Amino acid sequence: MFVDNGNLQLPTNEHYSFFWQNIRENGGLRLNDNGYHFLVNALDLETYIVDLREYHITYKFLLELDKFMNCPYYIIRGRWPKIILFSEQTYFWLTLHNYDFKTFLESYKN
Repeated sequence: MFVDNGNLQLPTNEHYSFFWQNIRENGGLRLNDNGYHFLVNALDLETYIVDLREYHITYKFLLELDKFMNCPYYIIRGRWPKIILFSEQTYFWLTLHNYDFKTFLESYKN
């Protein structure tokens, strides 16, 4: 597990809340601020940035990401929203869908 590689000193029962936005067991792979900074700074993982300016970040969109994304990701909200992916394969599939999350997520539903 990547926690061991980054020398994170936390009790095991706090790992979920340290890394993930949704701490339910099947809550998805959306990272919170701590998790994002740990993966980027402590583990130096490669990231892939996708601009989300064309999307309205709604609760439905966030729930679909939680349900269907198969890699850790981080969302930067604000004037120029972005999603940061930690999987080259997921980024590749998203580029094949022309960065259109609607069709990308639809392909997982079917």
